This record gives sequence, C-alpha cells and structure tokens, in this order.
Amino acid sequence: MLKKWTALFLCALLVLLCPLAGADISVSQKDQLDKLTAQWKTSGFRGTLTGSVSGVAPAFMDAQTWEALAKALPSMSLSLTHTVMRGNMTNGEEAVVTLNDTSSGEAVETARAIIVRDSDGVTYIHSPLLDDGGLYYAFSSQYDWLALLNDASGDNAWPSLTHVLYELERATADWKTRAQPYYDKFALSLTKWLQNYIETSTEKNDQDRFITTNFYEVPAAAVLQEAKQLLVDLYADQELLALLREVLTMEEQAAYLQPTMLLSFLSMLDKVQLSGNVTVRRQFDSATGAFLHESVYLPFAEGFPVSEVTLVHLPQETGDGYQVSGALKAGLTPWSAGSITFDVTAVSGGEGIWSGDVRVTIPGSTDAELLEPIPDQAFAFSYNLDIPEPVVNNDVYGGRFEKTYAATLLIRPEEGSGLSPLSVKAGAVIYSKSSSVGSVTYLESTLDVTDMDTSSVLHLSFDGKTATGWTPLYLAEAPANALRVDLLDANGRTEILNALLTKLTGAAQ
Repeated sequence: MLKKWTALFLCALLVLLCPLAGADISVSQKDQLDKLTAQWKTSGFRGTLTGSVSGVAPAFMDAQTWEALAKALPSMSLSLTHTVMRGNMTNGEEAVVTLNDTSSGEAVETARAIIVRDSDGVTYIHSPLLDDGGLYYAFSSQYDWLALLNDASGDNAWPSLTHVLYELERATADWKTRAQPYYDKFALSLTKWLQNYIETSTEKNDQDRFITTNFYEVPAAAVLQEAKQLLVDLYADQELLALLREVLTMEEQAAYLQPTMLLSFLSMLDKVQLSGNVTVRRQFDSATGAFLHESVYLPFAEGFPVSEVTLVHLPQETGDGYQVSGALKAGLTPWSAGSITFDVTAVSGGEGIWSGDVRVTIPGSTDAELLEPIPDQAFAFSYNLDIPEPVVNNDVYGGRFEKTYAATLLIRPEEGSGLSPLSVKAGAVIYSKSSSVGSVTYLESTLDVTDMDTSSVLHLSFDGKTATGWTPLYLAEAPANALRVDLLDANGRTEILNALLTKLTGAAQ
C-alpha cells in the first residue's frame, strides 16, 4: 500500500521545489538572534531548564499528577551543554542533557543523554535509559527515522517519501537555487494543463458589483493521468535526477530515482482507486481585479487515512482568513466505523494577530457487542493568538543590546466541555553586554500555562548563555562504541526498536 501512495504523490517532489528553492537560509549578524545562532554554530552554549506549579489542580490535569509535579519540579533541573570542536561545527560537536536533583542545594545528576555528531555528519546517541553498557546508537545525518517505525509495523520495504521531502526542505541555499528552474518548468506545465478544465463566468452581486468566477473541475482519471505525465517528465530529465541524488540517501535513490522504476510507478497508479473530482474556485472583482475568494477540494485515494480536505481562503479587511476542513477515513477508531471530521479556521486581525475556531468530532458507536453505547465525542474551542513584532533595544551607554520576543495564546473550550479557558504566555530575551560579534550572548525565556478558572499556573523557564568552545568529551569514544542503526537490515532494525521499547518500558515502571 505504501508503494501505491508513493506512486500517486511522487510528483509532489516537483510541486514543492519552488518554495524550497526560493528560501534563503543565510545567517547574518543583524540582531541578537542572528548572533546567538552564529555563536551556537561556532562556539559553545550552556543552559538550564527549571519549572514549578502553583495553585490547585487545573481542569486539564488530574490532581495526583499535579501534586506530583508540585513536589518534583522545585527539586529538579535539566541542564544542557553544547560543545563545538575547535570553534568549527564541521569538525564535530556534542550536546549533553542531564537531569539533576537539586533538593540538597547542589545539582546531583540522576540521568544523562549524550548526542554527538562527527565531521562526517554521523550522529551518535547514548543514555543509560537506552543502554547500560556505554553503547551509542549511530546513524547518518540523512537517516530516515520513519523507516525504523515502519520496520516495527511490518511495512519496511520502502523508504518514506516524507523523509525525501524533509531532505529537500533542509537542503542548502545553493541547491535550492539550482532547483528553481526545474520547478518553474513543471509549474508552467501544470498551469497549462489546468486551463483545459477552466470555466469562467461573470455575474452581478447584491452590491451591483460584477464578480468573475474561475471554476476548475478536474476528474479523478485526469488527475491520475497528469500524475503519470509528471513522472514521465521527471525520469526523462537526467539533470534533475542528478540534482535530486545530491540530497537523497542511497536507499532513496534506488527507490525513487532509477529510470527503471518508471514502469512500476505507472503500473501502481493504474491500481489507485481515486473517486470524486478535484475542484478549485477563484473569484475576483471584475472592475478592480481584487481577489475575493478561493477554495480547493481534494479527494484522497483509497488507503489514505484522509478521505477529503477542503481549503478556503478569504481576504479580510485586516488581513486574510483561512479554513481547513475534512474527514479522516472510517474505521480509525476501534469502536466505530464512522469518519472523524475536523474544521479549523484562522482569521488575521492584523500583523501577528490571529483568531479562529477548532472542532474535531469522533463518531461513537451503538454496536450491540458493547456494554453501553459510546456517544459522539466533540472537541471544540476558540482561540486568539498574538505574536507582536520583537522589540529591539540597544543601549550603547548602559552596555545592553537586546531583542525581546513575546507571544500570547488564549484558548476557550466550548461550553459544557468541563474544561477551563487557558492562557499560554511565552517570552524570551536575547541580549549581550557588548555590540561585539564575539561577546557572550545570553538567553532568558519563560513559558506560563494558566487555568483561568482556578488561576493555577504551570511555569517553565530556561536560562543560558554562549561560551567559548571547549574540547568535546565524548567525540572520540562515540565511534568506538557505536551500533550503526542505518546500516542494519530491516530485521535488525526491528530487533533494535523492540529492545529499546522494552528498556524504556522497564525504566518507566
């Protein structure tokens, strides 16, 4: 089944090349965030996470868990150290995360996790929670973590397309620039193809304005046929295939980029069961050309967990409005054969201000074998999100150069849900005591989740600063004690995953 999905959506590689190719990931020294990012890559960083709770148990957490947090958080801290070898990340780096008991007034380590990356891009992970004997689990930077989970589910013969798209997204700016012309070529081809299905009409609305509507309705058979044509064009372009090979793993290259795979994918597309039509509706003011409405309806192939999705885009006086609704396939819940439906709206109220509603309905069941019927379960809430522009304050005379970030999220559950409104506030200050590129950069951040009915608060804070690079402690020992997970066969990876789950389950108990 996974191969059938792959055949249908492999052409998404081509569609996604444009936004990926146009992205600029360069880092400058324009502000404190850029400075912190640059120093993370070229020196070191140390920080500590602490937390606390106050008030009675809120509606979103049971009293026993809340009481346990109230006792544990004040006497615990999580420390992070990040080390870069010789001031250059390409020579190796490591991060060490430790859980500490601070009840005695001093930090006593109770657990540790070590993450090392060498100059070849191989990552090594070790923790006593995973292995008591000093074993590091290692994998290349391009390793597909989803493949490990697929192995456990028995669907282990095919590298995931999700990981392919992830690798394209994280490719270098140079690669994306070279990929742009290929996207332009395929985007133009798709645009011309869509013109075969356009219907245009102009009508006068209630305000005596003439509205032009462009309506596209593409039959499922035509969608599959165009997908085939995209695949034919893809495998005929040797330069594009060579470009894609630069960012895909050897397994992915063998699965996706061999021209001999074309006939297999075309055959798989012939077996895809896709019903319904893809529809697109766009409306404009005939006199001014102003955009008024856009909606897209997408049916999904048999075997996908999603059955259909509708996306709507509406302009607002203060910005844009969006709505995404759809249904998940029947049978996803063990007690019901009905479909899970969802509806999400987002309306811009200005720069950085959004509001909307979220509703998810899970069907119940009246199966005679159940002791009692399971009613429909609906989760609905409205929200307001405010992310103002960061504030820059450079005090040359006071020796303080800072950039402050803040965000507020208010969540109001539907009446009768038994849940309380929540306020989530996050803030961060990045500052230096000098404008010098090499001066220490500090980070102070907080997160507060407040139950607005009980005034109970879950508080987290993280404080840290950059530091001069020092020699990594584990960079030399990691390769000598490593198990390369990405070099194991499917059976070997499944055994490793099962062993890890057993180890973690035992530790939790």
